[in-house]
Amino acid sequence: MEMMTPYPDRNGLPRTGQTTSYRTGDDANLLAGDPLPRFVDLGNGLVRDRICVPNLYWPKAPHLMIPGAQLATVPSNTIQSAEGDWAAATFYSHGDLVSENGADAGPYYVAVQNHLSSDTFADDLANGDWVLTPWVGSAANLTTAGVMTWNDAIDDCLALTFAGRSDWRLANWKELSSLYDFEKSNSAWSDPLEFLSATELWSSTTRTILTTQAMTFTFGTIPTGSFEAKANTLRAIPVAGGVV
Repeated sequence: MEMMTPYPDRNGLPRTGQTTSYRTGDDANLLAGDPLPRFVDLGNGLVRDRICVPNLYWPKAPHLMIPGAQLATVPSNTIQSAEGDWAAATFYSHGDLVSENGADAGPYYVAVQNHLSSDTFADDLANGDWVLTPWVGSAANLTTAGVMTWNDAIDDCLALTFAGRSDWRLANWKELSSLYDFEKSNSAWSDPLEFLSATELWSSTTRTILTTQAMTFTFGTIPTGSFEAKANTLRAIPVAGGVV
């Protein structure tokens, strides 16, 4: 259960994260912005973000998330191991990742049941032993999230159930950009989040002057806001809450 703090929820802009001051009057010298702890690791795969009322909720490691209800045996909702080709092993446990069409050919599924293989993937899938995950693109590299078009990213986020929540959506551009930590020179998202660095991410925000394109954001040494055609395929990070 989430522990509530005695502090009120945030009402102001967050700090940038920069704490090294280079002169009087600069960002780190004045530390303008809400001083309350912004992020709370809930220990169930979610991070509570107190940037607004109602709060936002981010998956702590979206590239490793299991897109299903929270499992008691996998409290962190992260994939435990990559088994490769579905037929390569006879027993799977909660969170194991497999590929329907070969060791690294996808599509990728995670086990939601402890299961002795029947050697027929379709039978086990129909039996409810597996859940398709759009959040993993490679069985060989679990830090590689799947890519999808802008419309698919929105649909997949809206259809998502994770860590007991079903109000997921694709994050908008301001939500993504607010996560950048200006104190860091790399991997510049805010702790305790574990996002992908140097990865262009969809936002739910359309580029107004050309509505066939959507705004994107990239975490890295330099934060980058850009735009891409909605038909292109990029990665996505879902967020929950924050909607009044």
